[in-house]
Amino acid sequence: MSDAYRVLPLDNRVGDVAGLRLAAAAICVLAVIWLALTSPPVWALFVIPLGLAAAFFWVRRFLLARASLQAEVREHLDLRSDGFHRVTREGAEVFMWERVAGVEVDEDRVALRIDLGDEDEPVWVEPIYGGLGLYELEAAFRAAREASPSYGA
Repeated sequence: MSDAYRVLPLDNRVGDVAGLRLAAAAICVLAVIWLALTSPPVWALFVIPLGLAAAFFWVRRFLLARASLQAEVREHLDLRSDGFHRVTREGAEVFMWERVAGVEVDEDRVALRIDLGDEDEPVWVEPIYGGLGLYELEAAFRAAREASPSYGA
């Protein structure tokens, strides 16, 4: 078995980021309450629903992260010779290397973009697996893809 093939477990630091999101949501709600109670100008009243929406979004992301850490099935990426397997709470997805048209870093989104050809939407993989950063994750994907028997076929 090649060193390129490996299992990348979900990072424990996901819980740390979830805690930061919850703290940001609390700060946002407090700021919105303060803004609402201080007789703001009319234009500032448009900020209140935006602040509440941001807080709701962060609380939702916090709950999703906590659920993924407490799930019975541990989320992970499995880089194999036939393709990569992404296991989440919702189930497993398998993407064969033959379908992968390209692997590239999207710095704006801070994720890997895995192109599956013209007809399919790209697969996005965040750097939350195996303690790898964005570029290390890209290198792991490229190494597994290039080591597969179907690469270049």
